[in-house]
Amino acid sequence: MEQDPFTYGPNGPAVVAIMNQAAGMTPDQMAATAKTSGAATGYLGIRKSWVNARKAMQDVAETHSRTRALIAAKDAGMDSVMRAVQIIVASNGKSGAGIAEGWQDFLAAIADANPRRRQRAYRKLQKALRDTVGSKVAKTVPVASGAASTAAQVAVVWDLASERGRFTPNDRDLHMSPWLTVYPLPPDLSARS
Repeated sequence: MEQDPFTYGPNGPAVVAIMNQAAGMTPDQMAATAKTSGAATGYLGIRKSWVNARKAMQDVAETHSRTRALIAAKDAGMDSVMRAVQIIVASNGKSGAGIAEGWQDFLAAIADANPRRRQRAYRKLQKALRDTVGSKVAKTVPVASGAASTAAQVAVVWDLASERGRFTPNDRDLHMSPWLTVYPLPPDLSARS
């Protein structure tokens, strides 16, 4: 995971702060972000407003040459939650080798853009998580990872939200809300809210 704030553009310090928070998540914090992420996106499918806000975030990042920063933040957010899982595993005196291997396989499958390989790798990762941290925590990890990833991405484009633009403060807040149920807004962003 890249810790150099300059990788993430002008809001880099806030992105790194979110990643550091994610790397220290507890099972209860993972469950809380999972619960609020489900409410934000809708339990029966992704709400249209969530999808539109996501597209607007990607568009504004592209317009302002922050697409690479957005992708880096997404990956770093997911990696941070997996680091938190490894810490949880170690604190329970267990080996996290299966989780680490499953995570690397999953990342490789994403890079290959092979849906079948990705599905197999995801199932392998979920099995390793269930076997190591239990099914209750294992269910929350992907959603918590998504919440951390999304929060890091929102931080990248935080200053680009505009009432007159396509990516509005409401879009920004919608995507940041699951994260804010567990952690405060990084100081670099709260000064610019």
